[in-house]
Amino acid sequence: MTELTSRQILSAIDAGLEEAARWPQLLKALDFDNFAGRPGPLLINNALQKRGFRRVLDEADSMRLAIEPRYPDAWWYAIASEVGGRPDASVSDVVGELKRRVPQPA
Repeated sequence: MTELTSRQILSAIDAGLEEAARWPQLLKALDFDNFAGRPGPLLINNALQKRGFRRVLDEADSMRLAIEPRYPDAWWYAIASEVGGRPDASVSDVVGELKRRVPQPA
């Protein structure tokens, strides 16, 4: 096993916490915090579109939620690219931009 420096350990912990916070914070920013169950790509796309963003998730991919226990990383990267301007945008950048955009009525 390779020994890690304390800086590398803290960096790994920070990255893990950032990744773990992605979906809970994103769903709350999209007003799904009181939603029963897990919203699929159709509902997430609807919420993005109401805030002026493009529909970036493949809506035919909703069966994935029934099979996988967590949201796919590819979905996060697509949303981060659209909302934050780049796939590696931080959670705070993405959530901050979503909170700045007030949902528009349909």
